[in-house]
Amino acid sequence: MGESPTLPLSHSIFINDDAAQQAGMEPTMKFSTKCEYGIRAAIDLALRYGQGYVQRTDIATRQRIPEPYLVQILTTLRKGGYIRSVRGPKGGHALTRRPETITLGEMVCLLEGPITPTGCLDNATCELSEDCLLRDTWVEIKEAIERVLYSITLEDLCNKKRSRENVVMYHI
Repeated sequence: MGESPTLPLSHSIFINDDAAQQAGMEPTMKFSTKCEYGIRAAIDLALRYGQGYVQRTDIATRQRIPEPYLVQILTTLRKGGYIRSVRGPKGGHALTRRPETITLGEMVCLLEGPITPTGCLDNATCELSEDCLLRDTWVEIKEAIERVLYSITLEDLCNKKRSRENVVMYHI
């Protein structure tokens, strides 16, 4: 039995920041800070769903998101139809839908744009698409990522957080 072939580090795709840093490279497949912060803000709102409006400063403090950046993210979430915002001392932000109906995939697409591991999947006029040996693989990767992201709801993430904190929830 021979050893399985390995790619040189310059050809590897790192999903994990630590693995990339150990190899002296930047991660190549990574969601933006805007996306991470936006999802964290949405989870914060989901954890408080049905409890009224949540102040922007409270979200920023709990999630450790710089408030000026959070303002931009909340605007994106509002324009995307995921939150409603009310001004004033009793105002704040709240989800427009129940947390179990909002998927991570929706959030990523709103904050990042289309999910594609390579630009050629968005480009229908790629001159190599008919003969490209990688295209089917890139499509499989894209579909696998979407399958995972669209199978996880904000409520799923809230439940994980609650179970980690061993919070007892009473529903009446």
